[in-house]
Amino acid sequence: MKRIIITVFLLLGLVSGSHSLAGTAATGASFLNIGTDARAMSMGNAFTGMASGISAIHYNPSGIAGLQEKEFQASHSEWMSGMHYECMGFASPVEISIGDAFETKGAAGISLIYFSTGEIERRSLSGEKLEGNYSASDMALAFSYGQKLNNRTALGMNFKIISQTIDTENAGGFAVDLGSTHKTSVPGLSLGIAMRNLGPQMRFIQADYRLPLELSIGGTFMSRDINGYTIGMDISYQPFEERTNISFGGEYNFNSIFSFRTGYSLDAFKSGLASGNIGGLLSSAGGLSGGIGLNFPKYSIDYAFLPIGELGITHRITFSTRF
Repeated sequence: MKRIIITVFLLLGLVSGSHSLAGTAATGASFLNIGTDARAMSMGNAFTGMASGISAIHYNPSGIAGLQEKEFQASHSEWMSGMHYECMGFASPVEISIGDAFETKGAAGISLIYFSTGEIERRSLSGEKLEGNYSASDMALAFSYGQKLNNRTALGMNFKIISQTIDTENAGGFAVDLGSTHKTSVPGLSLGIAMRNLGPQMRFIQADYRLPLELSIGGTFMSRDINGYTIGMDISYQPFEERTNISFGGEYNFNSIFSFRTGYSLDAFKSGLASGNIGGLLSSAGGLSGGIGLNFPKYSIDYAFLPIGELGITHRITFSTRF
């Protein structure tokens, strides 16, 4: 039964039936909106204004602009029935110069996202078992650059190459992400804005579908104590789905070594807001998340969990190092 659920999940993830804006194309490639970092995931993915270092690539690429060291990160996430989600990334400070006429310092990075179902039994439309198995996978390779404009403001961009495969059929495309962060005059308060998955339509067999374009703004306040705390809030909008997501997250650091985190994500569909149906709005909640972290001078290990309703709980672990 779970394998049937997985197959339906894949088809919905590849091409979801959203036709709310002009045109007939649906939206798909929803794996692009899955968070990549355990720290961010445990805080409800409220990371647009908080993102910094290698973990910023997915959420707001401007967050890598302030890198002082090379960083590497690897994440692993277990889903139900053998599905798994992997992410690796590397970023480094860079210096660009053209003779004596131009010189600037920024940061560049590369990352890979891979989502796989494992082996699935072949079945006919009537449910009859057929010979052999098949698999499905999604992949995105991103090239990133971040640049500080001044001590307060940074800009960043990703260029992503996208591939989706089900059995012997596949689709390919590309997208860009754009982002900016700004440290306000209030100590500890930062703001961020990002646009993710901007690109042309993809085609799977004969079906055209849009990428899951997402616009996000966020704010973060970070205390400066040794037992400090961080709180953040994001508001994201997916125009093709006419869907709004509001996320909250918090983190408490003990002795700068142990981190305890929690977050909450609430989906606010346009139809629910327009009708004033608060009960319907709450029933679409993304749910509570949480996690812990161990932080050391040159590396960190983070763990997160996120319930996904009747399908169970996803677990994610992330290892990051600086050198």
